[in-house]
Amino acid sequence: QQETKEEIMNPSNLVEMNLLNESSDIENSLNVELKQEKGHKEMLTEIDNKIEMVRDTQGGKMWKCTECGKMLKKKSKLGIHVETHLEGFSHACTHCDKVLKTRGALCAHMSVNHRG
Repeated sequence: QQETKEEIMNPSNLVEMNLLNESSDIENSLNVELKQEKGHKEMLTEIDNKIEMVRDTQGGKMWKCTECGKMLKKKSKLGIHVETHLEGFSHACTHCDKVLKTRGALCAHMSVNHRG
């Protein structure tokens, strides 16, 4: 499924794209922090439960969000999207008292506010 220009320019999609383009240093430190976070495995399980594999019209593999129907070719990118649907999980910044809903939002927050 091709995304339209409006979908690409949607602020939530821009955050997803920015997350995918963040530096590996921030991503690596974020991954370490998340692995220590209580409930991280439960969150990953919930993400997996909201993703299903489907076939496109040519028989190619696609991944579909069971909450809203969004489809992407890469499961990892869809996992970033699916996290926006989850309730009951939060991600605290280790540098300030900010608490964010998604890992992408935390990564973007750290990139903008705690570089260096």
